[in-house]
Amino acid sequence: MRRLGVIAVAKRAGFSLDEARILLEATDGGDPAHEPLRALAERKLPEIEALIDRAEQVKRWLEVAQDCGCETLDVCGLFDEHVSARSNAANGQFGHVHLATRRDAPVGRS
Repeated sequence: MRRLGVIAVAKRAGFSLDEARILLEATDGGDPAHEPLRALAERKLPEIEALIDRAEQVKRWLEVAQDCGCETLDVCGLFDEHVSARSNAANGQFGHVHLATRRDAPVGRS
């Protein structure tokens, strides 16, 4: 039963079944559990941090999108990759640019 609990917790922590197997095999072999756990955590943490960063970017984009007043997507800067990438790189935020008026000028709701 304990093995199933370890697998369940490992999956919730973002580990694959293969990674959970590594944890179980280490302890089955008599090795300290902390060594493979630390190694897996060190490898997994940057992946999780990248996922969190991406989720925060998506959240910011959606927050700006909920206030969009553009009549068409053709003029909405939220869908212009160059504007979004430049805004995001500059300050970690998505700018809302109305492309039909000025290429780089933020506008309010229409």
